[in-house]
Amino acid sequence: MVLKRCTLLASLLCAVAAEPDTCAKFGDPGCTAVEEPDDSVLVQRTFRTASRGRLTQPAEQADTAAAQTQPTPLSLSHATSVKECDHRPKNLFCFSMVRSPPEKTAALLAKQLDVACDGWRLFGDRDDPENNITKGWSKQDMPSALAHQMRGVITKGIWKNLVESGFLDEYEWFLMIETDSFVRPSTLRKTFQALSTTCERRVFSIMDHYLDGFFLAWQASTVMRMKSLGWPRACDMVLSGHKGWQSKHFDENKNLNRCLRSINVARIEGLLDRRGHRLLADDQDDDSDEPVTRGEVLGPKSCGNIAEMLVKRATRKIKGPLCDCATVKYRKPRKPWCLSEEFVSVHHVKSAKTYAKLVKAFP
Repeated sequence: MVLKRCTLLASLLCAVAAEPDTCAKFGDPGCTAVEEPDDSVLVQRTFRTASRGRLTQPAEQADTAAAQTQPTPLSLSHATSVKECDHRPKNLFCFSMVRSPPEKTAALLAKQLDVACDGWRLFGDRDDPENNITKGWSKQDMPSALAHQMRGVITKGIWKNLVESGFLDEYEWFLMIETDSFVRPSTLRKTFQALSTTCERRVFSIMDHYLDGFFLAWQASTVMRMKSLGWPRACDMVLSGHKGWQSKHFDENKNLNRCLRSINVARIEGLLDRRGHRLLADDQDDDSDEPVTRGEVLGPKSCGNIAEMLVKRATRKIKGPLCDCATVKYRKPRKPWCLSEEFVSVHHVKSAKTYAKLVKAFP
C-alpha cells in the first residue's frame, strides 16, 4: 500500500486518508510516498501538549519509538519518518543585526561567523562595506518595527534581501544571532550538521516554548512556507523573537499558535545535546524584581556574567557540564539548569575583551 507521509499536522490526515493527493491539498511540500505493509496503516500515536497554549505534536512512529530505550532530546537525536529529503547544497547561513555605528563585538562576531557558517551577513540601516554590513532597512523603519514585532526590519527588510539573493535555495538552515552573542564555530557546525538529517520543519530558540531574538534558527522549508503564505503577520514573532505588537486587538500567543499551525511546526524547541543539557548559555538575570519563592533555587551571583564564568572554567581546565546557574526570566519554578560542555553560543557578551577570551578558550 502506498501512503503519503507528511510533516506534523498534515501527516495525520495523510496517514488516515492514504490518498496521493491529500498532501497537495494542504500545500505541504514535505510529503513523500512510501511503501507500507497493509497492517501498518493504523499506527498508535500519542500527543504531547505544549505549554502556554502551544500546539500538540504527534509522537514518533511506533516502530521508531520501540527502538528507543529512553526518550532523548529532539535537538540532535530526533529521527524523521520521511526517507527522502531534498537537502540544499550548503548547510548553514548566519546573520545578525548591527547598529550604526556597529557594536564593539560586531567585528569579532563576523570573524566567528566566517568560520562557523557556510555563509553570513551583517545587516544594518546603511551599507558599510568596510565593516561587512549590508543595508537591510532604513533608519526611519526602526521605530515602527519595534512596536510591531520587527516586521518592517526583519520580515520586510532582512528576509526580503535573503530571498532576493537566492539563499533559500542554497542553504538548509538559517540562524539569526545578536552581536552580543559569542559563537563557538566547532560545536555550532557540528550541531547543525546533525540537525540536517531530518526533513521535519522546526524552529529553535533558547528553550522549549520560548522565543528570543538572540538565537533563532529555522529550516529553509519553514521559511519558504511562510513566504508562500504571504509572510503572515502572525509569523512575525517567529521570525524576530520580538514581542511588542502595540494593539489591544492583537493577541501574541494566539497569533504565535496560528503561525506554528499554518507552517506545520509543532512547537518552539530549545537546542539541547543528547543528554538534555542546553547548548545555549545565557546570563542569570539577577536584576529580576520577582522574589525567590518556595521551591526556587538560583545560582551564585557569578552566573550573572556566564561568559566570564566559562572563561575561568577553561583557565582552570574544568571539564563537564556547568549545572550551577538558573535563567530567571524564562522558566518557573526557577532552578539551575545544565549547560552542555559542547555549548554553541554565549549571551550576553558586551565586552570585546571578554569576547576575545572566549574566542581563544573555545575555538
